[in-house]
Amino acid sequence: MFKNRKDAGQKLSLLLEKYQGKNVIIYGLTRGGIPVAYEVARFLNVPLEALIVKKLGAPFQEELALGAVTEGEEPCVYYNKEILSHMHLRENDLKSVIQRKMAEIKELQKKIRPENKMLLTPEATAIVVDDGIATGSTMKAALKFFSNIDQSRIIVAVPVGQRSVLEELREFADEIVCAEPVMYMEAVGEFYEDFKQVESDVVLAILDEARKAITKRS
Repeated sequence: MFKNRKDAGQKLSLLLEKYQGKNVIIYGLTRGGIPVAYEVARFLNVPLEALIVKKLGAPFQEELALGAVTEGEEPCVYYNKEILSHMHLRENDLKSVIQRKMAEIKELQKKIRPENKMLLTPEATAIVVDDGIATGSTMKAALKFFSNIDQSRIIVAVPVGQRSVLEELREFADEIVCAEPVMYMEAVGEFYEDFKQVESDVVLAILDEARKAITKRS
């Protein structure tokens, strides 16, 4: 059990100590992964960037993830085919959901990245951080994003994750780092005392603080 995302990030950081000061960029998944990623980036003394990923919720059941979509010139979409099949849905049935999520992504981009320049360095190691992994939809979309830009090395780092899903991710990542792998979870929030929603202004403030820290060190 973690007190909050800050506590989770600090504990996760200790498992990534070997990357301290190396050619690494931390990518926090919006929005909940950003506070966790900030603690990791600060501990490792490396840059922090956001990757905007939106979960594709089921019609009339938004919390059920049918997949996820990322930002980018060519957004990456991951479909949870097992759940789609169970609900008798096809990928085409999610077109309107994807369009709505892309509009949300563009609005968030304007807020957190007004110059529209994402920090991407394919030769660096990308450590992709979220606050936890239950179904893995958002992380799988993120890993697809980094695979598409030929990132040299991709590491998944989370405070807590379902073991079976973490094993699935090994196909897409070079390394999986998880502070608390668990056999089963219904929701990531079960493992936090404080799991309140992270608002866009908080994300913006964290990213601004991280950029200032990097500027001071350079």
